[in-house]
Amino acid sequence: MRTTVYIDGFNLYYSALKNSRYKWLDPKALCERVLASHNQITKIKYFTAFVSDRADNTGAVDRQKLYLRALSSHIPQMEIIRGHFSVHCKVAPIVTPGGELDQKEVSGRGKGLCTWNHRIFKKERKWKEDPGPKLHVINTEEKGSDVNLAVHMVNDGWKNQYDCCCVVSNDSDLAEPLKIVSRELGKTVGLISTWRQRPVHKLKQYCTFVRTAKEADFAKTQLPSPIGTKYFKPQTW
Repeated sequence: MRTTVYIDGFNLYYSALKNSRYKWLDPKALCERVLASHNQITKIKYFTAFVSDRADNTGAVDRQKLYLRALSSHIPQMEIIRGHFSVHCKVAPIVTPGGELDQKEVSGRGKGLCTWNHRIFKKERKWKEDPGPKLHVINTEEKGSDVNLAVHMVNDGWKNQYDCCCVVSNDSDLAEPLKIVSRELGKTVGLISTWRQRPVHKLKQYCTFVRTAKEADFAKTQLPSPIGTKYFKPQTW
């Protein structure tokens, strides 16, 4: 079965690779490991945007460029499609917890803060806007990758370039293009999630199958180092 893989690079990074030992990942090997044997990967489209160096993450630009060049060199089926970042100043209100239970949850340090974040923003949504002055913050947003992924996936389907499309992402905004590919084009649709996240229902409902890439899968599908004589895994990775 001709299979095209569509990878949301930043979704993959933040769902599995950040703060891990697996950043030197071979995405083709990972997908081959979790997909069925009849899925013949004929194309991989990797959607990302160039990062910028920050004071807390110097060298990020060079490491990303090195990794993308290594992917292109090592995986002939790989195509990298680039979006862009939008960086601007934004005025944002300060959020404070509401209620005695929430104040008690905040009393701890790291664990307490995580519990507070979970209860306030994800579970109970019990918060209120601080009446004091607002903060000026730097807002960095990735632009284009999710739209590019959706457009390429639908367009490739119309052109009959695959029998199965497999998406590596957990972005619920991709539900509509998955619906079109599945119901309108009649293609097989797969979803690969990571062991750190649960695939959202909005995506699952339009998928023929769902696979989970476990931590052991990431550990066993790292790129070689060096690749040729040019590309070496960064020492900090």
